[in-house]
Amino acid sequence: MKIREFSIRTGLSAHTLRYYEKIGLIHVERDASGHRAYLPQDVKWIRCIRRLKESNMPLKDIQQFASVRHHCGGPDGLRLHVLEEHRSRLKKLHEEILGHIDMIDEEIDTFKKRNKLQ
Repeated sequence: MKIREFSIRTGLSAHTLRYYEKIGLIHVERDASGHRAYLPQDVKWIRCIRRLKESNMPLKDIQQFASVRHHCGGPDGLRLHVLEEHRSRLKKLHEEILGHIDMIDEEIDTFKKRNKLQ
């Protein structure tokens, strides 16, 4: 599929897609005319990239993950390591957020009791 259709399917601008190609996140085949020819599996890969970005994975880690992915026979252990490290960061962040929520809940309870709102 051409870049316009791919852009619609992925929700990313053509500019972003070209940038992702430039920095090595995606590899795109070219048709006989030299136009980008995206494959259906590229949509799935873009969704993966978006989820990694949305979960605050550093771009350098996404690039490393993509690099290993695009080189067939690359070390799967490296891909696993990148994902496990990111998962560990997310779990730590999750625990920190839960702590913040607990503190806010305590403040809400104190405020309600003090102002007889309960």
